[in-house]
Amino acid sequence: MTRCYQCHDHGPTKGTCPVCGRGVILRANIGPRRAGGHRPLVAGNVPKALRPWLTCKRCGLHHVRRNVVLGVGPLPADVLLVGEAPGKSEDLRGVPFVGKAGRILRAGLRQALASLEGAREPTYYITNVLACHPTDKKRGPNRAPTREETLACWPRLELTERLARPKVIVLLGEVARQACSRQWPTAIHLYHPAYIARRGGTASTEFRPFVRGLEEAFEGAREEG
Repeated sequence: MTRCYQCHDHGPTKGTCPVCGRGVILRANIGPRRAGGHRPLVAGNVPKALRPWLTCKRCGLHHVRRNVVLGVGPLPADVLLVGEAPGKSEDLRGVPFVGKAGRILRAGLRQALASLEGAREPTYYITNVLACHPTDKKRGPNRAPTREETLACWPRLELTERLARPKVIVLLGEVARQACSRQWPTAIHLYHPAYIARRGGTASTEFRPFVRGLEEAFEGAREEG
């Protein structure tokens, strides 16, 4: 069994991490798989300050979730990326952005990082406004987060920002912009990767501006450093 040294995601082989697209999958003892071949979220990989959120019951989503999806990447980090909420795939895996939107995000991150000149590569941490899948029943369809759910999860997101100590914050999509732009007015606002996926993915006209926005974020983080 294996684990990514960057984001601690689990993978079957050595090589590039299928989630963050950066870390090399290294051998590690991460415990047994659960039914269906998916391993549970490993609390030992979560910063101590965030661990109480793994059992959060601040809103009704705790009745329908499978996993609390806190985030992925190193803490602290140069760039904090904030999306909307976990979907079905993320709820199952316990890791953000592992479905179609995740593939778009990873492609954008790879291209943005490849464009940078210099030896030091900025680090990034990925999370969401909500840490639980917004739905009305177990394994149900996605829906938009409610105001009450967003407010209930805000202390967790605020704590994540304090732990990350980012030089740049990137808000992915309208939900993140509405939830966070008042608190973080200098944040960069980009399309949500799910929207880009619906528009044609990496071949869409929206993808190139998305990559340029990520490049701007990474360049800004290096300048701040």
